[in-house]
Amino acid sequence: LVINTEWSAEVKIRLLIADDHVMFQETLSFWLRQHTDICIVGLAQDERIAVNLACDLRPDVVLMDVTPPGLRGIEAVREITHKAREVRVLVLSNDLRSQSVCDALCAGASGYVSKYRSADELVQAICCLAKEGTYIDPTIKSMIMCAQETPIRGRCCP
Repeated sequence: LVINTEWSAEVKIRLLIADDHVMFQETLSFWLRQHTDICIVGLAQDERIAVNLACDLRPDVVLMDVTPPGLRGIEAVREITHKAREVRVLVLSNDLRSQSVCDALCAGASGYVSKYRSADELVQAICCLAKEGTYIDPTIKSMIMCAQETPIRGRCCP
């Protein structure tokens, strides 16, 4: 758990990073701090801390890994988007199954990016969500389009 209270009004995007892999979280945090448009306001290593920090700090975007697969991460997305409606959740995951993407979006995530994409694309996604947009990784988007014709459709958002 790390909280950064030293941010200025000049910073455009306040970001909370939630990932259970400490080395990945620290590397991502270090890299994102190089972008002057982004201020890391907190780091969470589990879903409960992520929910609490999102509600307390009200970042613009929560960058969250919802894996390993299961409802804990998805439930955390749902809880954040319910308790802190103005906070946008961007899922960053290596789980590219269309059902996992649909579950995250139905839970309230505003975006989904594969961990296999470039860091520049991640920044683009964060900026998009901060402007109240949505962002779906292009690879995932094409998978979801294909999934619309399968039985999974009934479990996706309309």
